Amino acid sequence: MSARKVLVFGGSFNPPHRRHVSLAQQAAEAIGADEIRVIPANINPQRQEQPTTSAHHREAMLRLAFAGQARAVIDTQEIARGGASFTVDTLKNLRAQFPDAQFFLLLGGDQALNFYSWKDPQGILALATPVVVPRAPLNAPELLQQIAARKDTATANVWRPWILPLEAAADSSTQLRDNIVAGAALDEKQIDPAVTAYIKRHSLYM
Repeated sequence: MSARKVLVFGGSFNPPHRRHVSLAQQAAEAIGADEIRVIPANINPQRQEQPTTSAHHREAMLRLAFAGQARAVIDTQEIARGGASFTVDTLKNLRAQFPDAQFFLLLGGDQALNFYSWKDPQGILALATPVVVPRAPLNAPELLQQIAARKDTATANVWRPWILPLEAAADSSTQLRDNIVAGAALDEKQIDPAVTAYIKRHSLYM
């Protein structure tokens, strides 16, 4: 019997949008994942601006965004742990919980470029296999060129099979927050109406 495949998808999700859901679905299909473990960060140590939206609101919006996704599990261990959220610590916890599972880590192209600035990147690679979705404006070949420029060709070649043949993602939570501040209507193609209703009900980002 093959090991259970778990796709780990972390982030601030501030707010979660449809592209988060579709990317998780597409990546899960690509690797044949049995489970998508969605993990909202408490504090992202890679970002200067930290979520001004409380953890319980981000968790609630995630549950709405991923409602109906049978494989999705919302895991709040980073919020419960408090402080800065480090991927290697989360993966160690998951490995202790599920010793027989095979873990994959979903990353955007921007995260892949910054990966070696993370806490214990080699420790992360020992625990999970990256699954990378290019992020606009860089497509897959351009992303590999950037990795080679920052590290070396050998490192780029290591990452090559981890990059999924998916369209570069463009939607961002930052843009959605800016739209809300500007009073612009939120497109249902970008964000689930249930999440939009929650944002309005609790006057988030306003």
